[in-house]
Amino acid sequence: MGQKEQTRKTTFLEGMVDDRYIVYGSAKYERAKDVFRSNLYEMVECAAQHNVPICLSTLVSNLKDQYPFISLFSPSITEDQRLKWEEYYMKGSEFEKSGDDIQALQMFENAIKLIR
Repeated sequence: MGQKEQTRKTTFLEGMVDDRYIVYGSAKYERAKDVFRSNLYEMVECAAQHNVPICLSTLVSNLKDQYPFISLFSPSITEDQRLKWEEYYMKGSEFEKSGDDIQALQMFENAIKLIR
């Protein structure tokens, strides 16, 4: 007897893998959050119905097969703000490497103020 071909739909999160640039707070980001929350509730409910103890925790780091996340500026940030932010960030990094934590912190705080 021939094997029956197995088919299944791709989940929403699996479909997102191809889109490496998901803007924080965007509609796609919010949808992923909703799907994740729904999946979590479903797992907890299933475990409870079968009297299976469950422990949820925060994953500190998931490096295996995980490409780094990419930071993007908000679309509302102007080119001048972005360039100034990068300048502050670079200066802050240089101060940090040289051990001048006070100046580094000041530069990083300046960068943060630009984009808030």
